Amino acid sequence: MQQKIAIIGAGVGGILTLQLLKKKLPNANFILIDDNNFFVFTPRLTEVLSEMVPEKYTVRPTKIFKDKNVEVIISKAKKVNLKQQEIYLENKNRVKYDIIVFAHGARTNFFGLKNAEKNCFRFKDYQDAKKLRSKVLDSIKNINGKNKKLDIALIGGGPTGTELAFALRDLILLHKKEYPDVDISNITISIFQGSETIVKGQHPWIIKKAQKEAKKFNIRVYTSHRAIGIKNSTISFEDGSSAKADIIVWVAGITPNTIEFEPKIWLEKGSIPVKRTLQLKDFENAFAIGDCSLSLDAENRLYPKTAQIASQHAYHASNNIAHLIKNEKLKPFGYKIRGFFLVLGDRKTAALAYFLKFNGILGWLLRDQFYKQIFRRLVRGK
Repeated sequence: MQQKIAIIGAGVGGILTLQLLKKKLPNANFILIDDNNFFVFTPRLTEVLSEMVPEKYTVRPTKIFKDKNVEVIISKAKKVNLKQQEIYLENKNRVKYDIIVFAHGARTNFFGLKNAEKNCFRFKDYQDAKKLRSKVLDSIKNINGKNKKLDIALIGGGPTGTELAFALRDLILLHKKEYPDVDISNITISIFQGSETIVKGQHPWIIKKAQKEAKKFNIRVYTSHRAIGIKNSTISFEDGSSAKADIIVWVAGITPNTIEFEPKIWLEKGSIPVKRTLQLKDFENAFAIGDCSLSLDAENRLYPKTAQIASQHAYHASNNIAHLIKNEKLKPFGYKIRGFFLVLGDRKTAALAYFLKFNGILGWLLRDQFYKQIFRRLVRGK
């Protein structure tokens, strides 16, 4: 019997699952559903903004994933009937499936902060990067006189916020020749982080490198500064202080994209709880991976929502789907930490690979080749 496998979401997890399943199940039919007409390799999104890597290594139209047994649907999945095995699309069409993989990712989480959504730029996808780049370059262009300043504030100093600060600095330096009358020393980039350190939770060596390079590049880092309000161009913090900025970027968290379920299932802050096999509790033909899933380890600790987790989820879910179809025993997921990259501007990266440390241009080259290899695997299936 030919299986019809639907994958909702064309991010890293969804695309990798598709490419892996095409090899494992060559006789199956696949449906890929996403409301964007392009795929973005999000681990390099900051480099798209800074123009440090060509977009051909980060962005491709989703139509390239069409194949003799793959249908690509550009629409939003609004509702899924898990019993009837039917997907209701925003374009009013319906899609039947035998097996479904939820990989529909996440969006920016403003945590209900008043006026944050109205007054901040997001940095979650390709369009966000383009809008922010355009805003920054236009703002530099409109600086009149050497004494006028441009203040850019990033709310959130996790890996994305930290890398984005360096990417913005790279972007400004790349284009400074176009603005000979502008004194770029009057352009400030500040990171406001709620915890006591940037890139909290990472290896102390990574944190130390990030802090050292931020100081070198004159990127201002304010730790223990939790934003509690934003009004126009003013950010208010929990400690009673405030800061003004011309451009405010929110990179302080994400929340899963939502889909309506019938019958209703319990969600944890929008995340889909899964068993360790990555299956939904009461529906063995339904899997959830990546940012939209609530995945726990053997000690009931929450796995982080990163591209590395999403890719490992994809490998595991594709194997378990093949086991399910062959009536074989499914295996529990176990995350293996393979390393961590943090881009620190000007083609410099702090990299941890197992017990090895790489810094500067060597770290960047290692990351560049590693990510190019992954990107080729994603878009070509090889």
